[in-house]
Amino acid sequence: GRNKIYGLIKKSTNLTACFNSQTNLITFKHNTINTWEGLLSLGALSTNLETSPGLEASNYVRICLGNTTHNEHMLEILRRLDKK
Repeated sequence: GRNKIYGLIKKSTNLTACFNSQTNLITFKHNTINTWEGLLSLGALSTNLETSPGLEASNYVRICLGNTTHNEHMLEILRRLDKK
């Protein structure tokens, strides 16, 4: 799950990963639109990191990975987000 999602972000045109974490959390951003609003418009909740120290105005969000069904759904959402 985590490796698939992180791999999709790394290969995408419009998404950029902050760093490769070994946890169930992935931090990334969309390069041209507001990431948090983009995910929300696709029905996905995330943590907006815009006010986090060191990440101010960076457009980064953090998503939490879950079970296989949740992760497959997130993969589809990220594919759609990458096309925005």
